[in-house]
Amino acid sequence: MPRRKNLNGIPHNITKSFFGTERYYNGGYMGDWLLNAAKKLHLSNASLDVFQASFMPKQLNLRPLILNAQDLKGIINK
Repeated sequence: MPRRKNLNGIPHNITKSFFGTERYYNGGYMGDWLLNAAKKLHLSNASLDVFQASFMPKQLNLRPLILNAQDLKGIINK
């Protein structure tokens, strides 16, 4: 009998992967990059489109964040 994909764990897996210690780029983890960019731009809300690997607002589409966000679609496909 084929195994069913467990959809309930996907948000946790994506969050754990993106904000984990394996996502390090040039002096900071992805959480640091996101927090520092949001502070600099005076933002209180941000969202990530995992399928498009893009952030809203567009000012958060920084190279380190986009490079690491592109890998997240693979978590859904597993």
